[in-house]
Amino acid sequence: MNKSASDFDPSTANPQTSPWPNRLTWGVQISLALAFGAAGGSKLIGVTPMVDLFDLIGLGQWFRYVTGAIEVGSAVLLLNVRSSWIGASLLICTMFGAVIVHIVVVPSPPIGPLVLGTLSAIVLFRRRPRAF
Repeated sequence: MNKSASDFDPSTANPQTSPWPNRLTWGVQISLALAFGAAGGSKLIGVTPMVDLFDLIGLGQWFRYVTGAIEVGSAVLLLNVRSSWIGASLLICTMFGAVIVHIVVVPSPPIGPLVLGTLSAIVLFRRRPRAF
């Protein structure tokens, strides 16, 4: 019995038939890991613009170290498929804070944190655990 395209039932389709969604997710994960590894590393080593930014924020330089450690740690977590959802979750929270800082403290639009937070949300959605 031949089925036409109009008889297609998406509820019976296997979403894992194409490798492209997985490949794209890995591309996003690696890109995020590189971006946050670099950004977090610059915070941890005390690059002058990062020190100045955290002076402007006003919470002290300890906050720069915490933020840098979260970003570098999350970058490492993104590189393992089993822990990538944890790294993505941490980065979503971090980017939420960055958006608030851009709105309240820093006189620039929060485009970067919004894009990075959205990409982190995509990774979280794709790599979330199915069952505990």
